[in-house]
Amino acid sequence: MLKRVAILILALSIILSLSGCFGGGGNSNGIKTFNVTGRVTSTVDGLGISGATVSINDDYNFTAYTNQAGYYQLNGVTTYDSTVRITVSKDGYEVQSKYESVTGGSSYIWNFELVPKSSGGEGSVLVKGWVDYGYNESYGQTASYSISAHRAWAEPDMFKEPDSVIVELAGDVRTASVSTLMRDVNAREYKVRDIINRVIITVPEGESLDDFMAKLRESPMVRSVEPNSIVYAARVPNDEYYVSDQKWWLQLMNLPAAWEKTTGSSGVTIAVVDTGIRYGHLDLPSLQNLVSPRDYVDNDYDPFDLGAPSEDEKRYSVASHGTHVAGTIGALTNNRIGVAGVDWNVGIMPIRVLGTTGEGTIADVASGIIWAVDNGADVINLSLGSSAFSPALQDAVRHAYNNDVVVAAASGNDYRGPVCYPASYSEVIAVGAADEWNPFIVADFSNGGDELDLIAPGVGVYSTNYNSRTGVLGYEFANGTSMACPHVAGVVGLMLAEDPFLTPDEVRRILQETAIRPGNGQVWDTWQGYGFINAYAAVTQATLDKAQLVVLDEQLEPVSAVVAPGSDRGFAIYDVPQAYPLYVFGWLDVDESGALDVGDYTGYKEISTVGASEKDASFRLKIHATWDAGTQEFIASGLEAMGAK
Repeated sequence: MLKRVAILILALSIILSLSGCFGGGGNSNGIKTFNVTGRVTSTVDGLGISGATVSINDDYNFTAYTNQAGYYQLNGVTTYDSTVRITVSKDGYEVQSKYESVTGGSSYIWNFELVPKSSGGEGSVLVKGWVDYGYNESYGQTASYSISAHRAWAEPDMFKEPDSVIVELAGDVRTASVSTLMRDVNAREYKVRDIINRVIITVPEGESLDDFMAKLRESPMVRSVEPNSIVYAARVPNDEYYVSDQKWWLQLMNLPAAWEKTTGSSGVTIAVVDTGIRYGHLDLPSLQNLVSPRDYVDNDYDPFDLGAPSEDEKRYSVASHGTHVAGTIGALTNNRIGVAGVDWNVGIMPIRVLGTTGEGTIADVASGIIWAVDNGADVINLSLGSSAFSPALQDAVRHAYNNDVVVAAASGNDYRGPVCYPASYSEVIAVGAADEWNPFIVADFSNGGDELDLIAPGVGVYSTNYNSRTGVLGYEFANGTSMACPHVAGVVGLMLAEDPFLTPDEVRRILQETAIRPGNGQVWDTWQGYGFINAYAAVTQATLDKAQLVVLDEQLEPVSAVVAPGSDRGFAIYDVPQAYPLYVFGWLDVDESGALDVGDYTGYKEISTVGASEKDASFRLKIHATWDAGTQEFIASGLEAMGAK
């Protein structure tokens, strides 16, 4: 027994001694938790390095990446040791590691300077890839329904005073004594912006903007002072539910930027061939303001949308299908209530061909199409369909096409079945549904096939509705290719407001060529068609074959010829030298002015060609105004190499 106890004591002492071996000797003080912030810059120019990896003890859980200005932050780092190793790495730079002492409950600032690797090599490199449109530009993120919608590309902030001012000095900012001025006006924070020869000074806490500007103007060192006003991407409607329930989808479409070009024209009419319209809704046109309405269900001229019977509301996601569709196209916009329509000023022609159950006949639909054409419609929306081919329906569609009326139709909701009719007809723009607020995810119910042209928002679409159970004229979320189609019809209305002479074939081509794609060279897909609708590019006819691409060196000097993307949006730039860093710049001069404008598409990709024979440089072009101010300046400097003014 004593022998057995002795063995247990010995084993326990071994276990206890082993437990003291782990932790590098720091275990006696327990676990230490600390925070780290800092900046990673280049030894070449002192500028911040974006996308650098900063890790503590090579621990994945304690890894951060620097932002565009080179800053990083790590909170809640834990260790048993009194000394930790910090490693910073970035492609094209030498890896840097160092050790620092830490104590629990402390915060540290650790800055790093990275040394670029060899900047050159032998042999030329092929730089290739795909360029595509950007999306989800976050227009109007801070907007609310109480703010005016008439917000231009650059307009003073309506929400709060600017917190800084732009100061022009009497002398060059690089030689003037900025610190003396800062002391004289009792300010602490400033930035020198060489490119515009100005100093950006933060308004001291507790001091008003006007008082601070007046104080600056008294200084003999100051030539001029102006508020550093906020720049906004595009106009934002003031409708109550735009920010909370609509903007995410409409931003993906780049629709707010399209509204900067046009909000539509009352001279354009879109026919909604559907269940009619609930024209008593405050967010829809009154009966007197409708264009040539017609009802083929009751055979009269009153297209009143009765809504689905209450017992059917569980079966149908939208009680008033045509009312929901009409609201997506042309709800009264910028009226501080409800939702925003895609087309703010369009004429709506409601034609009732479907009853309260959402069903109708081929004869009524065909009649509705003919009525629309003969009574001045420019666009026809058909959020309806059938699996049966119909010569009568095809003849009606051809009548529209032959009279230069654009027809858009829903592809169908048969869970990846074939495109239904009339969307299958070659004269019709067939529209599928995107899902999850993502331009590259197709809704599982959306039909596809050879006839599919593009996809549009089709899940969680918020629009006007009538609830027949409660008797309330309100709003409802709905899913379906029926909800996707009116987004396209509305954009076509905006296109025709800008260029009323577009033919149906030209409209289809522009929609296809400007659609947002995955960026991998894919031109067409069974379920996505040519891609996700891009309202801004469609309205401005800004096709990517007009883009220009060039490779610039670290001094932003050209090291390649200027090239244009092909029809598949692919590009190839030959004879690029081996160097780091290099930048592939892209510019789509939307208005073909020869000058860089806030509404142009721009972008760049930083690459290293050292040791490579071929380099992928695929990237997306965003609307220039949506880049942050620093990136806009950098891009503007680079595009000077292309001759941009």
